[in-house]
Amino acid sequence: MIGPSLYRLYFRRFIPFPRKKTWLRWFPPFHERNVAYLIAKHRIDFVLDVGAHEGGFGQQLRRCGYRGRILSFEPISELHARLASTASGDRAWTVAPPLALGATSGAAPINVHDESSISSFLALERMPYADATPTQIAPRRQETVRVVRLDDIYDEFVPSPATTLLKLDVQGFEDQVLAGAIKSLEKITAILVEVSLVPLYAGQKSYLELLGELRARGFHAVYFSSVHSRRRHGEEWEYNVFCLRELPG
Repeated sequence: MIGPSLYRLYFRRFIPFPRKKTWLRWFPPFHERNVAYLIAKHRIDFVLDVGAHEGGFGQQLRRCGYRGRILSFEPISELHARLASTASGDRAWTVAPPLALGATSGAAPINVHDESSISSFLALERMPYADATPTQIAPRRQETVRVVRLDDIYDEFVPSPATTLLKLDVQGFEDQVLAGAIKSLEKITAILVEVSLVPLYAGQKSYLELLGELRARGFHAVYFSSVHSRRRHGEEWEYNVFCLRELPG
């Protein structure tokens, strides 16, 4: 087992470098800068941030220079409140009412875990980077949330004309969001989607199925980046994949 580095154990406390969040604000890692570069290259000026959590992706875009519009969706009440606080004061960043996107409209229970970033409509079977045999991991609680189809609200929330990126970080529910976005996808330029090389949730589509579905709808993967970029050794479990409607010339 690899423990903390010698730098962190013995030297970090004596060196007056900024802490992690300040360092990231000054020097965003390459994968964040490259996503912002692709957004700028393809003239994207509207980002649909689906599964916004507490607003981390929006903050990532801002520190990498993106100044276009962001619309964030987050269904869980406690996370939605933190998201609204994060986005406050940014005139180009709007937070939608608490709701989730899916294949059908209605209400559904979502599993809320202590580690809120893994909360999902699907039952969690394996923790990322856990080597134990898959077993269902119970959530801390459930919360009933509103679910809508993107096709039913796209024109209401996205002005025309807009060059749009759809970012999906919905913990195994990606195929359901896409199923409710058949017409919307025709208006979208790019998709940034989180995929799992190892299924984490019951009923989760494999990354090959999900990328194949996107390919069938005209979106081609052009950039992969590790979700857990600080992990330096061992297997990778999750990637963010940037997909374009057309392959670059």
